[in-house]
Amino acid sequence: MLRDFSTQVAVLKEYIMKVDDEMLEILLIPVDESGFGFVSGIEVFSAPRDFIVDYGARLVSANGIEEYRNLSLHVLETIHRINVGGSKLTPFNDTLWRSWIPDDDFLVLKSAAKRVATTHTPNYQSGGASPEIAPDDVYMTAQQMNKENATLGARFNITWEFPVGSFGVRHLVRLHFCDIVSTSLNQLYFDVYVNDYSAYKDLDLSTLTFHMLSSPVYVDFIADSDDLGVMRVSVGPSDISTSLKVNAILNGVEIMKMINAADSQSEYTKRTIWIALGSTLGGLLIFSLAVLAAVLLCKCKKQKPKPRRAESAGWTHLRVYGGSSRSRMSEVTVNASPGPNGYHSLRIPFADIKSATNNFDEKLIIGVGGFGMVYKGVLKDNTKVAVKRGVPGSRQGLPEFQTEIAVLSRIRHRHLVSLIGPAVDPLLAREQVNLAEWAMQWQKKGMLEKIIDPHLVGQINRNSLKKYGETAEKCLADYGVDRPTMGDVLWNLEYVLQLQESGPSEDGNANAQELPSPSMIPQGSSTDTKNQQSFFPVDDQ
Repeated sequence: MLRDFSTQVAVLKEYIMKVDDEMLEILLIPVDESGFGFVSGIEVFSAPRDFIVDYGARLVSANGIEEYRNLSLHVLETIHRINVGGSKLTPFNDTLWRSWIPDDDFLVLKSAAKRVATTHTPNYQSGGASPEIAPDDVYMTAQQMNKENATLGARFNITWEFPVGSFGVRHLVRLHFCDIVSTSLNQLYFDVYVNDYSAYKDLDLSTLTFHMLSSPVYVDFIADSDDLGVMRVSVGPSDISTSLKVNAILNGVEIMKMINAADSQSEYTKRTIWIALGSTLGGLLIFSLAVLAAVLLCKCKKQKPKPRRAESAGWTHLRVYGGSSRSRMSEVTVNASPGPNGYHSLRIPFADIKSATNNFDEKLIIGVGGFGMVYKGVLKDNTKVAVKRGVPGSRQGLPEFQTEIAVLSRIRHRHLVSLIGPAVDPLLAREQVNLAEWAMQWQKKGMLEKIIDPHLVGQINRNSLKKYGETAEKCLADYGVDRPTMGDVLWNLEYVLQLQESGPSEDGNANAQELPSPSMIPQGSSTDTKNQQSFFPVDDQ
């Protein structure tokens, strides 16, 4: 569960509580606004009903000993669980999957204690401890007085100090006992101290266990931690112990911090009220701002000035697939709203575009697109535009050009100029619109040289062009599996370049002639060439 956790130390928090409902709800609430809570894993185990009882606990203080009631009303957070005189016990050795650690690090004077153990299973009795209270291994080991240490004298205490982290906080101290040192009953009497206060005088395990040796029993004490945040536990000989039977033992220690469940619920209720109140007020504020924004937006729309009308009387509605429209409107509004067909609703005469760009003056070029050059222009109504001119020889064809019109007519961004509309000259033959399809017709005929750029006539090696056409044809295959990889394309293009640069002699055709002048290329006039433009308002920069 914690294999991907970055920290070297896993923090385990264990709580014991009485649950009255069928559902246990666990909430993680940050301590302050800047905090956060998380958990890597949660385990829930049921415990016997008598695990925490409401009566029998001893409240130990400077005022003496009092009976403490209603212990089950508190949530108990486990701070220490100690196997006194024994080794570490993992959850696999515990009936409730608890961990117990040795007491060596908590002994104040190690020479005062002596380990003792037995191999006999504890004698559990009704009314006493059970295997769920503590496992067998806890009751089968203990620390007793080391009477062999002559420097301590005949009477001394064994003391453990347990840091609990906070001072003045109430804790439950559960001490586990099992008489595994006596050979007969009523031989062992000793005193118990918590924080140096007398907690149990003349403790007689024979009486507590109904006169049964090796019978487990536990005693609960309630005490506050001292000013140093330490809980101190001691056992020592009783005044009624005989000189030959002076001894004291301890088998196990559990220390749990007591949390008032009622106070916790009250604090949670307060937090819930404030959270609900804050959420309500925040929601009202957001709703009010939304209403205010809507009112202002409606007001701005009402005050929006009417768009100017273009001076040109020749603009018509765009028909992408319906052929050319010969109708002319006397007056058409120039706007940036998409038409009902999804493309822009305007179509502008090619003559107006030539006029706006000074017949596509090279000095007005402001960029290069996938369809050709982009020109800066000014329409007759002084609208500054960018004209993208689609021409034969560009990397993309009519479908891509129409797709760009459809997309840009729906996009608004401060870094993207708005689309006004396309201008299409309808006189170009349909089969010449798509450059790829047009070129493949001549490639299949073996006459690709017929449609090369007029500026390249006499400069292209015939074999180089042939290899180039074959490569392009493979790239345009209908199925992806039939198309070459980019590595193959690169290799073929490099080979095409080598054929072009090496000349006829390296290709084995010394008599290769230069390509003839093209005869099937659409000419560049406004009457026999289809030039496609989409134009956009641009800032005067």
